[in-house]
Amino acid sequence: MTLGFLIGAGTAGTAAAHAHVFVVDTVEVVFSGQQVTVLKLRWAFDELFSDGMFSDFDTNGDRLFDAAEVDSIRAVSVESMKEFGYFTHVWVDGELTQSFADVTLDVTSEGNIVIYEWAITLAKPVDPSQNKLEISIFDDSYYVDVVLYMPNPVKLQASPESCSYKAAEDDTKAYYYDSIYPEVISLSCSGQ
Repeated sequence: MTLGFLIGAGTAGTAAAHAHVFVVDTVEVVFSGQQVTVLKLRWAFDELFSDGMFSDFDTNGDRLFDAAEVDSIRAVSVESMKEFGYFTHVWVDGELTQSFADVTLDVTSEGNIVIYEWAITLAKPVDPSQNKLEISIFDDSYYVDVVLYMPNPVKLQASPESCSYKAAEDDTKAYYYDSIYPEVISLSCSGQ
C-alpha cells in the first residue's frame, strides 16, 4: 500500500468526497548562491496510513525501516509519485512547472508515524530576487490532504539575508472542483 498506488486507485473511479490520507508537511528551500536549487519536503503521515505502510513493508515488525525495507518503498513510491509531480507545484512568474532534475526519497519512522523525506532538485534553478517564486504541496485529486506544519512550515537554507517567505491559502490556485485552496509559500528576496 504505497501512496502512488492508493492515489491511482482512488482516482480511477468517481472522485472521493474527502481526503483519505493526511500528511503534515514542512518545506526546506535550499539555495546555492542567489538561486533556489532544491526543495526538501518532510511528510509525516497519519497513523492509519502509517500502519498500512508498516504492515506492508516492515518485514521484521520492529516499526523501523532498515535499508532493504526503505529500498522496497523507494522502488514503488518514487516512480509512482512521478506521475503526480510528487505533489510539488512550483510557479515561476505565475507559470506552473513540475520539471525536476532529480528526486530522492528517504523513509524513516517516529513512533507510529511514517516519515517521507524528499529532496527535489529543480530542473532550472530560480533566483527569487529576479523571479516571483511560489511553492505549494498538494494532491490535485484530494485523495491526500497535505497541510503545512505550523507554526514553522518553511526553512530557508543558505539563503541570502534579504529573503523571506509567507505561507497562506491562495484562492487563485483552487483545485478539486475549485473547492480547495492550497497553502502557497511565496518566496521573495530583495535585489542584491
